[in-house]
Amino acid sequence: MKKFSCYLILITFASILFSCASAPTVRVNTVRPPIVDMRGIKTITVLPFELQYKPDTFGKKAGSAALDILGLEYTADRYKLGKFITVQIIKELAAYGFYEVIDYSNANIDTLPDIVGYTLQSKGNYKSKNKRVPDAFIGGEIKTFSVDKHKEWETEENKDGEKKKVQYYYTDVALEIPYIVLRSSDSKILLKESQQKSSGEKDTGKYYPSEYAIAEDIVKKSVKTIVGKIHPRQTVASYELEKDKSDDPRMEIADKFVKNNNYAAALPYYQTVYKETGNEAAGYNAAILLDATGEYSQAVNAIENFINSITDPKIRTKAVDQLVRMHNDIQDRKLMESYLQGE
Repeated sequence: MKKFSCYLILITFASILFSCASAPTVRVNTVRPPIVDMRGIKTITVLPFELQYKPDTFGKKAGSAALDILGLEYTADRYKLGKFITVQIIKELAAYGFYEVIDYSNANIDTLPDIVGYTLQSKGNYKSKNKRVPDAFIGGEIKTFSVDKHKEWETEENKDGEKKKVQYYYTDVALEIPYIVLRSSDSKILLKESQQKSSGEKDTGKYYPSEYAIAEDIVKKSVKTIVGKIHPRQTVASYELEKDKSDDPRMEIADKFVKNNNYAAALPYYQTVYKETGNEAAGYNAAILLDATGEYSQAVNAIENFINSITDPKIRTKAVDQLVRMHNDIQDRKLMESYLQGE
């Protein structure tokens, strides 16, 4: 009797686990257009961010007659960091591969207006019939490069509970990088904003962490933000399917296919169950899988018909939200087609 009771408990526990199992999720990939309207843009030139800050041959601060050692180092770091920004933007654009990057030395900039509050010092030196005019320019400067170094004593406790004072050397860096994206055909500014980021590090040694290394990390994050706004975006969203309550074995088979990312194999099971039984979980899941397998128009039709016949208010709400999302995704895909066709 005791042995039978144990079996009964195990069976009951297994049933609870099965009933509490979560519904499978579906991943939908969508390529979305850039945040900035870049239609018609196929080629881009990155204007050197360092032009304004290059020290002269006498080691003096650009624009200054006085020899200031601290000022010279500060200016030299800005110039070096400006070159780093320029290279990072070019690398990031090349990694995506959506736009052709025309090197600054091969670009005709004579018709380019002064931008970002400073004059291009080399403007007019590149005039040539062989130079190409890119569809757009990206330009900017380092407006702020502030560094704060200080020491602080901190109390730390080791694994034995012993406390001791430790002196840390702190380096905090703040950067402000205004930039614009300019369309060359009509000099229209497509994007104008400023990246303002700060970061810091500490060290227990006798030296302060490198401000330039910290600044480079800030630049890398800023560049990803800049390029991310002008480049198409690959998004992956996960949507939870409806959990079956009918104990139909075909639903279990379909769920297993979904969990193995075999959406094409799962789809006909959901469709058949919904057609034969009106199972609302199957109807909802079938519409989502049509979308996930690239049958976008069929997915919209399926979920619209499903909404008109559904009785479960919870599933109806989810279905309406998915319908809105599907329409938005279709609009984004159409816009991406216009980008690819060069419209």
